[in-house]
Amino acid sequence: MPDANWIPPLWTLIDSCDDGISWDALDDWMPPDVLDVLQSTWLRQTSNSELITCPECGEHEEEPVVFAGRNGDVRMFIACPEFGRVQVFADDLQLWRFDFQRIAQTVAESLNLTDAVTLAIPDRLWRLGRTQWRQQLREVWLCRQIESLESAQVRRHMQSSLRPILLCCDNQPERVDHQWCPALASLSQLSHWHGGQLAADHRRLMETVVAQDELLNQLRSTQPRLPAPRTIRRHVKAEIESMVSNEMYVAAYRQHQSYRKAAEELSRQTGQKITKDKVARAVAAMEDS
Repeated sequence: MPDANWIPPLWTLIDSCDDGISWDALDDWMPPDVLDVLQSTWLRQTSNSELITCPECGEHEEEPVVFAGRNGDVRMFIACPEFGRVQVFADDLQLWRFDFQRIAQTVAESLNLTDAVTLAIPDRLWRLGRTQWRQQLREVWLCRQIESLESAQVRRHMQSSLRPILLCCDNQPERVDHQWCPALASLSQLSHWHGGQLAADHRRLMETVVAQDELLNQLRSTQPRLPAPRTIRRHVKAEIESMVSNEMYVAAYRQHQSYRKAAEELSRQTGQKITKDKVARAVAAMEDS
């Protein structure tokens, strides 16, 4: 595998960059052959910039000044405190933007996933497809800027997902909700460049996901289990019913001299439906005792 120290910074840039970037922001640290591939696949031209970074010192941005020569030639220059007048070119003003949908498609292809790539949140969250994992299907997702997304927002899109694996571009975030959070893996640590294209380290991905699954199981086992809502409602109802004693039924009947009216008043006070027959039985039981 060739040296690819530029892979993590590239994913950091993809994760953070929403605006146009200049070419010199890439060619200072990326191999030329990789830049050629990115220019034809992952990058799209966008509007020109009004400012340009000095190509000589790289320390400041200036607005170019255009000079027209006598022979019709047009040249552009910027002023540099160190190098004086520095010539720049129109191509230097061209801005580029990442094609995030194409990047998501490339990641899905590198993982040999089935199903089509679908967009969940524009430029932020994609469902990449499915993979066979230990005789079970799992869905793989890709997320940009995950730390700035609300966990509830991501969960809403992924709540019906099959044992999801969530790929982050850069660093993995800290977990917030242990009850649903999927296995997390970082593309900056799991990808490399091979044969002129992006490739995934499948073995390292498997090791990362296995470790994440074990961590999630441990976290879930330490979380207190809450009873189901139906169980809670049943317990509350039983508690309320136990608070309504025979003495209350009899007292209500003596006040209203009517089983029906006593039942209506007790129903209003307790929030549960009490029938006149229940009041009648309570009164009869009290008289027999």
